[in-house]
Amino acid sequence: YSRLVILSLAASFIPVALLSLQYCPDPKEHGFLKFMTRCAFHIVCTVAVSLGLNNLVKVVLSEGADSHIFKYVINKVVPDQTDFETRLYICNAAFQWLDEETYTRLTQTSVLPLYVAFLLLCSIAYTIQLYSQCRSTNQSSTSDKNATHTSPKVQQGSTDDTISDTPPPFSSVERPDLCYHVAQSLLLGLLAVSTLRMKCFWTPYICILASVAVSDPQLWQIIGKKILAPPARKFIWCVKCTVLAMLIYYLGTKQMAVMDTELAELREFYDPDTVDLMHWL
Repeated sequence: YSRLVILSLAASFIPVALLSLQYCPDPKEHGFLKFMTRCAFHIVCTVAVSLGLNNLVKVVLSEGADSHIFKYVINKVVPDQTDFETRLYICNAAFQWLDEETYTRLTQTSVLPLYVAFLLLCSIAYTIQLYSQCRSTNQSSTSDKNATHTSPKVQQGSTDDTISDTPPPFSSVERPDLCYHVAQSLLLGLLAVSTLRMKCFWTPYICILASVAVSDPQLWQIIGKKILAPPARKFIWCVKCTVLAMLIYYLGTKQMAVMDTELAELREFYDPDTVDLMHWL
């Protein structure tokens, strides 16, 4: 086995995270603010224990091969001019902050605005869902307390005001995969913004979630309900296909010149030594 795998932060984080999920607070048992506070404390404790376990493993195995990564992160936040080796990393263009040109290119292709809008929509939906769960739990607990002091006739009349348990759009209960990818795209976005070299992990997520924002059936059903009552499925499908066709045409016409330039620069590469090596292999 590779010693670097055992020394990695992921190897220390996985067992701690699995144990932490067994004691994760339940939103149905706490209020919204109390639940968010406990979640924040839970995350901080998990990260702290993971870092402590990782340092303990390094001390036991007498290894510190990846210490330059932590030095780089610390120097990125708090610059240390005396650490010459780490400053060499930061001086490299690949380890700089994400440049403005990347934001401009992603905005001109309409990918970044769609991604940001979809990210805000999902974040609002998840917040509403979490708040409604905490609120329904509090109201159910208070109604149980008041039920002992009310007459049966009043209890029967109060059943009309019950809160609906219908999950909001983009619910994490119905679509946990989407919730996971949205959260992971946020983490990869922070990594890409801090280090230009890591944008290769964030850019595919931007394109995928932007395509979901344009073609997701549930989102188009919500838009159809706001416009039509009741919404017609064929009409919504036609509108969705029309929007997709217009977007593809816009991107094709806008990027055609760039594609032609890049294709014109393609040349045949021939290296006799490499060809001989491939034939020998």
